[in-house]
Amino acid sequence: MATFEKRVTASGKTRWRARVRRSGEREMTKSFSTKTAAESWARDLETQLDRGYALPTREALRTTVADAIDTWIYERLEHMAESDRQNISAMLTWWKAELGRVALIRVDPAMIEKSVRKLREERDKDGQRVRTDARCNRYTSTMSRVLGYAVRVKRWISANPCTGVRRLKESPGRVRFLTAEEAKTLLDAVDARGKPSFSLFVRLGLATGARRGEIERLRWKDIDLVHHRITFNATKTNENRTVPLPAVLVPLIKEFGKVRPIDGEARLFPHPFYYDWREVQGVLPDFIFHSLRHSVASHLAMSGASLLDIAAVTGHKTLAMVKRYSHLSDEHVRSKLEEAASKLLK
Repeated sequence: MATFEKRVTASGKTRWRARVRRSGEREMTKSFSTKTAAESWARDLETQLDRGYALPTREALRTTVADAIDTWIYERLEHMAESDRQNISAMLTWWKAELGRVALIRVDPAMIEKSVRKLREERDKDGQRVRTDARCNRYTSTMSRVLGYAVRVKRWISANPCTGVRRLKESPGRVRFLTAEEAKTLLDAVDARGKPSFSLFVRLGLATGARRGEIERLRWKDIDLVHHRITFNATKTNENRTVPLPAVLVPLIKEFGKVRPIDGEARLFPHPFYYDWREVQGVLPDFIFHSLRHSVASHLAMSGASLLDIAAVTGHKTLAMVKRYSHLSDEHVRSKLEEAASKLLK
């Protein structure tokens, strides 16, 4: 049977301490700002005990959020796609600074939501938001991975608090793609840099729809010049993906092989092109490297490719992510429908 004790802190605030104890089990206590919240917590805990859940072990009681994050990083991060590791580490570093000292069993949805509000409200020196709602949701999802691991594998807590956190509404996915004229403008600026390696790097993005990190990790052994195929390894979805290598790129790659000798294990591009790309992307408005990926998917859609075809090339894991391009195939669908109707309604 749970008991509740009303207390007044030194600052004059009222707190309610809930106590739950079962025969043979340790006493569990937690303080809340309202009696309703204390009763809800006690009721949930007693329900779990009735279903056979044990109270947290002493190890679990001593485990902090920082401990859980460090454990997850040590045991799970290496299994993530290489392109995701730095991003995930940065988000977990923020969570560690925000809630690191909090006991893991004390974390609840309200605490996570308060932290997300802090994320959302952070501004830069110009008063602009530092993170979009979509980015804030990625922070929540990343923390959910850690807490879910604490539930399923470590048994430090009985439920993942993030499951009770409502995600922020995200704006529609951004689709910026190049027209044929814009592609020529971009490639002219790229070639003007006078670096064959950089020219090939950008053309690979514009021809395959690969992510920037996927192209940066390419090795010579990933390119099949005989069968015109290219394989991207350790992608964002942690799967390898093989796509056709457009014939127009084959002579460029062979010529590049004369400058940088072909060695199976060697990377095509040992060094990133951060400075070069920053110099050329300004020739087009509202344009980033990821726009090359959107361009490939968009032109595939406008050429009549199905969503499955687009997903096979881009490596999107769900069709929901590819549907943003579906409206671009409307004209193709219309022409096919007109063709079918003209035959059926003669």
